[in-house]
Amino acid sequence: MAKRKGFTLIELLVVIAILAAILFPVFARAREKARQSNCLSNMKQIGLAMKMYIQDYDERFPGAYMFLYGDSSTRGCGFYDQLAPYVKNEQIFICPTESYIATGSRSNMPNAEGFLGRQFEASYGIIAADSVGTVPYLGPTPYGYSTGILVAQVEEPANTVLVFESRACWTNNVGGLGFNTDGSVIPRDSNGTTGIMRYRHNDMMNCAFADGHAKAQKQFGSWDIFKCDKDAGL
Repeated sequence: MAKRKGFTLIELLVVIAILAAILFPVFARAREKARQSNCLSNMKQIGLAMKMYIQDYDERFPGAYMFLYGDSSTRGCGFYDQLAPYVKNEQIFICPTESYIATGSRSNMPNAEGFLGRQFEASYGIIAADSVGTVPYLGPTPYGYSTGILVAQVEEPANTVLVFESRACWTNNVGGLGFNTDGSVIPRDSNGTTGIMRYRHNDMMNCAFADGHAKAQKQFGSWDIFKCDKDAGL
């Protein structure tokens, strides 16, 4: 009788290892794409919440810090405190890929965690600036430390980034946005980080813009995308 030919165990293991090496990166990218979609949905909700906030506060953007109870020593760090009444869900501020815990500027907050509490988990950040001396390259930004600018002061709302994926709740300098002071781009590290910005999703980052729309972005090549006054000089 003729002997049946087949694969040996070693041959099968080699084939499985080759297939795994090919397919695992594909699966990883697909999984990250799903997370990116979830994160983008968060950004769209944040953009919508921002528009509702603006309508209630005389066409003015929120500030980076919100002072509570008339006491400037008690402050909320982060725009998420001011948008809390409009989203009513802390998960909106958490990307499924990565998050950070905001505690540093909340030491005088109430004991409770979460919105208006001492500890808050988030994944997104903003630019905080109210001094040309502090951020000479950005011009006016929507988020002052306590009071944001008027909507009418944003020259190109559809081309001005407000909220971006981050590893901290805010920055007040161009280095935090991934640029040197001469305007050149700071390369990302192996984790997709440059400054406080995080390109988490297959080298892409989700952003919310001043007109309320949200989309994924490759690494920015110019800081003009963060300027409200596009004609502001250096």
